[in-house]
Amino acid sequence: MATNKLSNQLFKDFVKEQKELNEFEEKEFKAKTSNILRNPEEFAKEYIETNIALNIGRIFKAYRLGVDFAKKNIQNQ
Repeated sequence: MATNKLSNQLFKDFVKEQKELNEFEEKEFKAKTSNILRNPEEFAKEYIETNIALNIGRIFKAYRLGVDFAKKNIQNQ
């Protein structure tokens, strides 16, 4: 029974931290619609690359958090 409570608490803590990490900072782009429509793939690529670079620390932290949660969860079973 204690293992179940510990697993539940681990899960609650994991979800809480993961929720905070999912709040990405997003850089706005000021571009004319005509420029976006002329080359939407290039605009999307630049937008995605910029925002991933801006949030790469959060992405890696979320990954490590998931790995740590999985390890702790396996140990408690």
